[in-house]
Amino acid sequence: MNKQNLNILITGSGGPAVPSMIKIIKNYRKCNIIAVDMNKNSAGFFLADEFYIVPSGESKKFEKSIKKILLENNINLVISVVDEELITLSDLCKQMDIICIQPKKTFIKDCLDKKKFGDVQKKIGLNNLNTKLLSELTLFNKKNIDYPIILKPRFGRGSRNIYKINSTKELNKILKKITNSYDQWIIQKFISGTEYTVSVVNFGNKDNYAIIPKLIILKEGITKIAKSIYNKKIENACALILKKLDPQGPFNVQCVIDDKKRQVFIFEINPRFSTSTTLTVASGLDEINLIIDMAIGKKVNLNKKNWDKNVMMIRNHTDYFSNKYEFN
Repeated sequence: MNKQNLNILITGSGGPAVPSMIKIIKNYRKCNIIAVDMNKNSAGFFLADEFYIVPSGESKKFEKSIKKILLENNINLVISVVDEELITLSDLCKQMDIICIQPKKTFIKDCLDKKKFGDVQKKIGLNNLNTKLLSELTLFNKKNIDYPIILKPRFGRGSRNIYKINSTKELNKILKKITNSYDQWIIQKFISGTEYTVSVVNFGNKDNYAIIPKLIILKEGITKIAKSIYNKKIENACALILKKLDPQGPFNVQCVIDDKKRQVFIFEINPRFSTSTTLTVASGLDEINLIIDMAIGKKVNLNKKNWDKNVMMIRNHTDYFSNKYEFN
C-alpha cells in the first residue's frame, strides 16, 4: 500500500490530543483524514479533510454510522482514542479488512475491565493493588480494610468518580451516593508515590517496541503537564506486559512508583494511544506515524529508535480559525 494514498479515519476528534495528532500525521504524509466525533463543535473538524458527527460509541447506532463512513470514504486505516468504541471498531475493521491501529480484542477487553485487569496482573507476576469488586465487601470485612483505599468505577476513563477513602466512616458515606450495582465498582489499595503515564509503542511483534515513561507533574482528568523521563523499573514492567500478553498494538500505562520501596504499581492500562502521545512525538519518537508505517508494511525497528529525555509538555487551549465551518 502506498503511504501517500491513505484515507485515515480518526474518531474522538474533539479529544485533547487529536487535533495535534491530525497535524502530526498530515505533516509527515500525504493523506486524507476523515474526523468523526459526537460533538458538532469538535476542534478536529477544523483540521480534517472531511468530518462527520456520529452517535456515542456506546450507542447501538454507532456501528451503522461508522460503517457507512468507512464505505463512503474508502477508508484504509482507523485510529480511535475512545474506549467505548474500541471493541466495535475491532470487529468492524476485521469484518471489512481495514487496518485498525489498536491492540488485539482480548487485550482491549482485559484492560477496559479494571477488575479483570487486576486479576491479569496477579497472573503474570506484576505488583498489584489487590483489586476487588465493591460487592465483595461485607459489613464484617469493611472493618478490616487496610486504609487508605481507592474506590472507582470498574469501567470508565478520564479520572471520573474516583474517591480516596481513609476510613470505614468515609466509605459508608460514599456508598450512600452509589446508585448502580456494586459489581460496577472496584476497590484498590492506595499507593503513595510518584505517578507516571507511559507510551508503549508496539504493533504486531511483541519483541519490537519502544517504551517512553512520562513523569506527571499536573493532572486534571487528563495529563496537563508532564516530562519524558527514563525509568528502568517502568520499562521492565511494561516489557513484561508485552512478553506475557502480546498486545499487538500501542497502549498507555498509568502507574505509580511508591515512596518507600520504589516499586512500580500499574493501576490502569488504556489500550490505545494516550493523550500524552504528543509528548512522545515531541521527544523525538513519532509513535503515530511509525506505527502507521508498520501497519502498511514498512519495516521499522523500534528497539533502535532514540528519544529525548526531559522534554516538557504543557497542555493549554489552542485557538482555531476557519471561514468554512458554521456552528449551529
